[in-house]
Amino acid sequence: MSLCVALTGEGARAIDGGDSASSIGEAVTIGEAVSIGEAVSIGGKARALLQLARAGYRVPAAFAVTGELFRRLRAAGPSLPAALRDAGNLAEVDRARDALIAAAWPPGFLGELDRHLDRLAPRDAGARFSVRSSFAGEDRGDALAAGVYESVVGVARAGVPAAIRRVLASGLSPGAVAYAHARRGQAGPSDPDAAVLIHGYVDGGAAGSAAFDPAGGQPPVVEVAGGGVIGVGVRAELERVLGELAVRQGHAVEIEWVLAGAQLVLLQLRAYIAPPAPRTSTGGPGAALGPGAWRWDAAHNPLPLSPAQAGLVALVDARCRIGIRQRVAGGYLYSAPDGPAPSRTIDAGAVGGELAALIERFEAWSRAGALPPPLEETLAIFLEMYDAIYGVIQPAARRATRALDDFLRQHIGERSDEVLRSLYAAVPSMAEERHARASELRGAASDEARAAALAAYLARFGDEAPVWDVAVPTYREDPARLLSLTPAHPTEAGAAPAISEPSRTWQGAARELVEPLSPAEKATFATLLAEARRARAAGEDDDWLYARVQAAVRGALRREGERLTATGVLAAPDDIFWLPFERVRALASGEVPTAREDLREPVATARAEHARALQDPPVTAAGGGSPCAGTGGVVIRGQRASGGRAIGRAVVHRAAALGRDRAFDAGAIIVAATLLPTELPLLRAAGLVVETGGVLDHVAAQARERGIPAIVGARGACAAISDGDLVLLDADAGQLIRLG
Repeated sequence: MSLCVALTGEGARAIDGGDSASSIGEAVTIGEAVSIGEAVSIGGKARALLQLARAGYRVPAAFAVTGELFRRLRAAGPSLPAALRDAGNLAEVDRARDALIAAAWPPGFLGELDRHLDRLAPRDAGARFSVRSSFAGEDRGDALAAGVYESVVGVARAGVPAAIRRVLASGLSPGAVAYAHARRGQAGPSDPDAAVLIHGYVDGGAAGSAAFDPAGGQPPVVEVAGGGVIGVGVRAELERVLGELAVRQGHAVEIEWVLAGAQLVLLQLRAYIAPPAPRTSTGGPGAALGPGAWRWDAAHNPLPLSPAQAGLVALVDARCRIGIRQRVAGGYLYSAPDGPAPSRTIDAGAVGGELAALIERFEAWSRAGALPPPLEETLAIFLEMYDAIYGVIQPAARRATRALDDFLRQHIGERSDEVLRSLYAAVPSMAEERHARASELRGAASDEARAAALAAYLARFGDEAPVWDVAVPTYREDPARLLSLTPAHPTEAGAAPAISEPSRTWQGAARELVEPLSPAEKATFATLLAEARRARAAGEDDDWLYARVQAAVRGALRREGERLTATGVLAAPDDIFWLPFERVRALASGEVPTAREDLREPVATARAEHARALQDPPVTAAGGGSPCAGTGGVVIRGQRASGGRAIGRAVVHRAAALGRDRAFDAGAIIVAATLLPTELPLLRAAGLVVETGGVLDHVAAQARERGIPAIVGARGACAAISDGDLVLLDADAGQLIRLG
C-alpha cells in the first residue's frame, strides 16, 4: 500500500472525486478519481488544503504521508496507558514514544518519499519544506487540538524524514495523550490517527492568520505574524476570501496565509471557535489614571490595595524619581513607563556595593532612636530607600543583565536564552538563604528543633509578609501563616536544599561558551557575567530590604492605630490601614478628630470597597497563554520556566486567598495568579503554574534553582482549574492539562 498521497501539483490524485486545483504557479488538474479506501487517512490539515485547492484558491503543491506509516511504526511498540494518573503512566507514554522514534522505516518508504519530494521541488538542492501534523483529531469544529501536535517548517530536504518522525512522535507526548483521552472520554486513549502534510516552504513577505464568524456581528480578524504590515488591498482580499469560505463551509472559519510576491497563498483552513465576549471590568484604569500606557501590575500586586498601601503608592509617585509612574484605580495598582528619570545613575559593576551601603544606612537608622520613630520620620526613610532601590539599583541591575544578554545574542544567537538560564543558576542570594532556612524549618525532627528553626527564620526574614501590602501582618507578627506554608517533613532534616542539576554547572556553561571567543571577547564576557550575576543577586536581595523598610512603615502606622483605639476613635488598631492615608498622617501629626467625626464609617466603607474589588479584577491585556477546552479536558499554555513534568492535584492559589492560611502538600501543583519572591521559597510543590511573569522573573528563577517544573504567563489558569483537579504539568511543553 502506498504510504504517500499527492494532493496538489503534478501527480496529484483525487481523494473524494475529480476536480481542479491550483498550486503556486500554473493551475493543474487533479486526475481521475482513485478509490483509496478507508485504510488511507490524510488527516485534517491535508483534507482542508485539498478543499481549498478544489475551490480554486492558491495553495502550495503538497502531498500527505498517510496514517498507515504511523500504524506501521507503532506496530511493535508498547501500548499507551489506560489513564494518566502518576509518574509511572508518564514513563509508559515515554516508552511508546521512544519505540516509535527507534522503529525502522517500512521497506520502500524513503524511496517513495524521495519521489514525492522530487515532484514538489525537482532538481532543487536548496529547497525547503513544511512538515506539518495532519491528525484526524485536529482542525475539526469540535476538536481543533490547536498546538497539541507539532509541525516543523523550513526543513531542508535531507531533514524531512527526521521531521516526519518528530511530527508523528508529537502524537505520543503526554499532552497529546491527555487531550485524546479527554476528547474520547474512554477508559484509555487509543493511538491517534496520525498523518503528515508536506508542502514546499512558502517564504513570503508577510504571513499570519485570519478568522471570520458571520454570526458574531464583528468584522473579520486579521493578524500579521511578527508585527508586520499589509496593505489595504491584501486585507480586503483576505476578508473576501474569509467571507466566501464561511458561506461555503457553513460556519465560522480560520485560515493561515502567506503573501508570496503579490499572490495570496492559503496554507490552512479550519473551523473557528470565536472567543466569548470579553469580560468588562469596573476596576479598569479608565479616566482615573489620565493619559499614558498604563498596565495593571498583576505580577507584584494581584490584589486590590488597602488605603494605606494606596497612600504609599501616591507618596512615592509624587516624591520618587524611578522612571515610571504608579497610581491606583479601582483598588488595583497600575504603572506607566514615562515617569521622571532617576536623579542619578551608577555603573553596573557598582550594584552590589550600592545595595550593601543602602542596607547599612537603613540598619543605622533603625539603631539610631531609643524610642519608636514617629510616622513622618519613618516615611522619610521609606522614600529614601524606595528611591534608591527602584531608581538607582534596579535600573543598573537591568542594564547589567541586558548587557550580558546582548553579548550572548550577538555571539550565539538563538541559543542565548537557554544559555542565559544556565549562567544565572545558583546565584548566592537572599532567596537561596530563605529556601535553606525554610528547609530547616520543614525538616526539624522535634518540636524544640522546629521552634529553634522558626526563630532563626524569623530573625532573618520575619519582616516579610505573604502580600505586598502594609495592611497584611508580617511573618513575625503572624508565625502561623509561615508554619502553614512550611508543614513539617522530618525526613528533610539535615538535607541540603534541593538544587536542580543546571544550577551546579553554570561554570561549565560559561567555560563552554568562551571557547570559540577571542581573548578580548573572553575578558568582556567574564566582566559582563560577573556584573550580571551580582545584579541578579541584588534583584533578590532588594526585595528583602524593601520588606524590612515596609515593615517599619507598618509598625509606625499600627502604633498610631493603637493610640487611636485607646482613645476610642477606632475599634481596633488594624483599622488604621483602612482610613484615608492623608487623614492618618494628619492625625499622627497631632490633629484632633472633631467631636462629630466617626472614623468607623470610612473604615467600613474601605473594607467593603476592597471586598468588591476582589470580585472585579482588571481585564488583563491580550496575549499570553489561554485555556483551550476540549470535551472533559482543559489545556492551558504558558512559557517554560523550569523543565520537567509532574502529575498531581491542583491547589489554586487565587488572589482572594493569598492572605489565608493554607498548607500545600509536596505533591500539589500550585496554580496562582502570581507568587511573591518572598513566598515562593516557603512552598513545597510538585509543580508551579503562574498566570503572570516571564522566563527570567523571580518565580522562574527560583523554580529552576529548586528543580520544580514550572510554567509562567499561563493566562486563564486560575479560572480554568479548580482545587483538587488532577492535572498534568508538562513544563517542557509549556502546558498544564486537566486530567479529571
